[in-house]
Amino acid sequence: MASVIVRFYSLWRHHLGTDSLTLQADNIDEALSQLEGKFGCQLREKLETDGIRLDGKILTIRSSF
Repeated sequence: MASVIVRFYSLWRHHLGTDSLTLQADNIDEALSQLEGKFGCQLREKLETDGIRLDGKILTIRSSF
């Protein structure tokens, strides 16, 4: 199991009130699932309050590799 540091920027940082989170995960799908479970509802509610409606998952992968 790997330790994964997730950094939040801009809109995410503003709405979630944190700049990073450390997770323990075996793969990227597990890490994304943990993020969705921990922050998905909270972020959706805050975005919808701002008039932004989401359809589907809110997490995406951006890699610099």
